[in-house]
Amino acid sequence: RWQKELSLIRHDMGWIIDWFKYHQNEWEKRGCQATRPGHQAYAHQQALMWGRFVNDAEKTFNGCQYILVFATKNVIG
Repeated sequence: RWQKELSLIRHDMGWIIDWFKYHQNEWEKRGCQATRPGHQAYAHQQALMWGRFVNDAEKTFNGCQYILVFATKNVIG
């Protein structure tokens, strides 16, 4: 049961990062397509925000990988 839970957690962590990357890419595309400076600036800020989400999630989840490996080896056996 714990193995399944850990598998789901790992999957969710990857999915979240992919979701953030998707939004970052979408806003980058919108920024390239925008014709007004205000729209370009807004899209750029949104892309930066989603990029920060990506970086923060990657840092946070990489720190969790040790805990998940430890739990798999020591708790689950």
